[in-house]
Amino acid sequence: MHKVTIDGMAHHKGNWFATWGHRFSANYRLGVGIYGRMSSTRYYQDDGNGKGYQTWRLSTTHDLGHFKATTWRVEAGVDNIFNYCDRTPHGLHLGTTTPGRTGYVSLTIRFNQGKKLSNKYKSNFKQQNNDED
Repeated sequence: MHKVTIDGMAHHKGNWFATWGHRFSANYRLGVGIYGRMSSTRYYQDDGNGKGYQTWRLSTTHDLGHFKATTWRVEAGVDNIFNYCDRTPHGLHLGTTTPGRTGYVSLTIRFNQGKKLSNKYKSNFKQQNNDED
């Protein structure tokens, strides 16, 4: 039993990342990150093993400051920089299911001001505790 490998397990897996950020002005901040994931061979009892792999992502964030009552952030990056794609035939075990290199861009707008909600429903928690004393 000491040498039995659990189906679908890799002996070695790892994730790592490095990030850097700098505020260039009151209205602009840049963030850059690189992220990596690796796995050694995934072992199976039947239908062959899944291949080991490494994938890397490069990501940037751009905080664009305040415009009236909003804050804007643009994120852009490339996932799977080196375009690793597992070409194992259909029906056999894959090391990873990534489709290959993928680019992405997102825009986030946050509203800084809004209608303040009042708590018009009072809690009777304090009242119940005082009654028990």
